[in-house]
Amino acid sequence: MKLVDLKKNLNLANSRKLFFGGVLLVIAFFIFLISPPRNLNGETIIHINKGESIKSAAAELKDSGVIRSTAMFNFLITFYGQKIVEGEYYFNRPPNLLSVLFRVTRGIYGFELKNITFFEGMTVAEMAQRLGASFPGFDTARFVEIAKPQEGYLFPDTYRFQINASPESVLEEMRENFAQKITENQQIIENSKYSLSQIIIMASIVEKEATSDTKEEVASILWKRFEEDFPLQVDAPFVYFLNKGTFDLTLEDLQTDNPYNTYQNAGLIPTPIGNPGLEAILASANPKPTENFYFLTGRDGEMYFAKTFEEHKRNRLLYLD
Repeated sequence: MKLVDLKKNLNLANSRKLFFGGVLLVIAFFIFLISPPRNLNGETIIHINKGESIKSAAAELKDSGVIRSTAMFNFLITFYGQKIVEGEYYFNRPPNLLSVLFRVTRGIYGFELKNITFFEGMTVAEMAQRLGASFPGFDTARFVEIAKPQEGYLFPDTYRFQINASPESVLEEMRENFAQKITENQQIIENSKYSLSQIIIMASIVEKEATSDTKEEVASILWKRFEEDFPLQVDAPFVYFLNKGTFDLTLEDLQTDNPYNTYQNAGLIPTPIGNPGLEAILASANPKPTENFYFLTGRDGEMYFAKTFEEHKRNRLLYLD
């Protein structure tokens, strides 16, 4: 082999070694940058604010030991055209950069999720109490403050919230669920001769006054009273504003001067007295026709209906006194 050819081959071999060596160095450096950092101390919570810049979020992640390189974080998130999602992110073990990118661009916060069930007819105050018992540190006072004006419009259901859920996030999810249920039954609501607010107020009463199989009939009786400008004469609103049980109400209570007094005032009460379920809402939107005008719940828990006041008085003697 000629000396010139030998030199060419040696130069080519050296160039290849340098090239592959450079590639390996780049790969090694890239792996180093995206690999989990070693200075993450135990559990870490990172709060990314609404509208916060990528640069600011990257600096916070770096300072907290969640990522190694702000430059690599900024480059990758910009290269892929992603946006960061606001919220609190929980890290309990060193993550690699790609997993951090995946989570902060999709709102995967990392907190434990917990189920909670709100039953039909529960009030905002009762919901707050249940939330406080299920989620340590939950701000029940704040929840009542912002949710009270939404009484009646928080759909009772089983939810899955983060253990660090805020009152605002809980309220938003419950309101969205309510809106979804109304949308799914929009035709029934629109075909009703009553407005949505009237339906929800009535449904909140029906939820408290009727059993699962009598909601439509009770709604029909109460709407008849409403249309005839006859007092609704139901006890559930007293329970709401006096915080008493139905069987604890006295004659003096029934004479209380209050807009929720359905014995002294005709028409609907000012607001819902709880958060009704779908059955009560649909029963109030489309009540079952009935000839009855009176009803009561006996001490045995059964419901008794009557067409006339005389029949109703008889039912009272038989099932209440």
